[in-house]
Amino acid sequence: QSVRGPTLDWWLMDEACKVSGVAHEIGDAMLAIKEGVEILTTTPRGHDWVWEKVWDLAEKGHPGYWAAKWISTANPTMSRSYIEGKRATMDAQIFSQEYEANFETFLGAIYDTVLLVDPCVIDDKTEDGYAELKQLIPEWPSISPSRIAVVGLDPGSDHPFAGVLIIIADGKLVVCGEYKKRELPAMLHAANLKAMTRGTDPRWGIDRSQAQMQIELAQHGIFARPAENAIEAGIERVKSWMVTRQIKFVKSCTKELLTELRSYRWKDPEKKDGSVAKQEPYKKNDDLCDALRYGLMTWPH
Repeated sequence: QSVRGPTLDWWLMDEACKVSGVAHEIGDAMLAIKEGVEILTTTPRGHDWVWEKVWDLAEKGHPGYWAAKWISTANPTMSRSYIEGKRATMDAQIFSQEYEANFETFLGAIYDTVLLVDPCVIDDKTEDGYAELKQLIPEWPSISPSRIAVVGLDPGSDHPFAGVLIIIADGKLVVCGEYKKRELPAMLHAANLKAMTRGTDPRWGIDRSQAQMQIELAQHGIFARPAENAIEAGIERVKSWMVTRQIKFVKSCTKELLTELRSYRWKDPEKKDGSVAKQEPYKKNDDLCDALRYGLMTWPH
């Protein structure tokens, strides 16, 4: 906030992934009059704001964006034996982040993109993906009202209200709906959530600390049961379904959820005074991740 004001031709942000995305927004405003240039240098940290607002746009060829990657494993001034020694002795996530500039696998990731998330995604826009989905839900893209469904809810006032639809199919969980809106009354949230359920009559699970919203939703026909909200227990439940490949995410229906899962990370464990902080997730863009947790904690199996 302290850099607001100047009109700039350009500015550079080093280690951008460690900086708040607010700085990027303020920087853009300072560059607007002169149509200046923002330069970011950084070690990647997953699908965070740098990936979403800069890297991904550059890779897609969006006008005005450009990105390049310099990886240590391709650096001719570094010896091969040194690189391979690090590869053999370092944690694979740290090596991927620090030596291969990999956005997909990064230190502190809660759900590893390569090992956990991506293998559970069904790309329903491809022939193979559509066939896999039809095998699980033969009536797709319709969903039979007789199917068992679960919706996890993460209410919010100062953050978006999130919901995730899960269909139980042949013993697996098929996540095929998401809802994320902020600053709406309970009546509109309820109407939108019902539309997301695709004609099913789901079990609703809500963060058990949200008793008042539970009451408000009940006035509009959504009778949610309180779901266990212990964060680490919920994360382990989600991981268990991912590891066994018994949960599937329909890509076209869960785009925001998948983005959140890929960027969901633990807070830096070390405080400024050198002490170790309690392990907890970084609380930003995690609303759908939380809704997924509450949904799985509601499903008893």
